[in-house]
Amino acid sequence: MGQEKIHKLLDKDMKIVDVLQENARLGVKQIARKTDIPITTVFNRIKNLEKRGIIKGYVAVIDNKKLGKEIEAFIIINIAYTSILNLDTICRDLISLEEVDECYEISGATNILIKVSTQDIDSLNEFIIQNLKKRGVENISTYIIIKKI
Repeated sequence: MGQEKIHKLLDKDMKIVDVLQENARLGVKQIARKTDIPITTVFNRIKNLEKRGIIKGYVAVIDNKKLGKEIEAFIIINIAYTSILNLDTICRDLISLEEVDECYEISGATNILIKVSTQDIDSLNEFIIQNLKKRGVENISTYIIIKKI
């Protein structure tokens, strides 16, 4: 298969992925119309993208403010190397907490990045004290999100 043909295949897949990222609720017919790709091709490519794990799933994007969670923040955590728990275990533990939306193991001077949503500053502070300080955390840096763009 020539390089040009492979590139063209990827372009079609990316067009489909781009449309799905805008609105994953669109039907195959609507995606075909937006991408100018035949319906059958769109259907087969979506199934193939799912099978290959490129499309992992479809999710609802939640507006935390409408759920009463006014404060969103990124918290960078440095775990003490003397901690008996490994980072994977700590991340799995953290992601199970109601306030934690996302958790990442990261490289660099710190170990973990989490995104949290809380009702207010007091509940953010309580979350940090109750849930982070007792997990072998050495340092915490909190960055409150002022505006999403």
